[in-house]
Amino acid sequence: DNLGVYIPIFAATPSAIPTYVAVFAVMTVVFCALGYLLVNNPLIGRAIRRYGDVLLPLVLIPLGLFILYDAAPLLQ
Repeated sequence: DNLGVYIPIFAATPSAIPTYVAVFAVMTVVFCALGYLLVNNPLIGRAIRRYGDVLLPLVLIPLGLFILYDAAPLLQ
């Protein structure tokens, strides 16, 4: 799926690849920093560390089902 998106973008504008790489790197740093700050937050960090193993599947499975449900019209 990603190949079908990125190959045409990179082929159409190869000069923009450094911009894509820079945006990806910056956003990766931002999301890692937000995760770090969230887990080390005194109010909710302890709960996340304690119940994170249980909560993660409870968040990711419905998210995946929603994505599949939303993509179903595209498959027909």
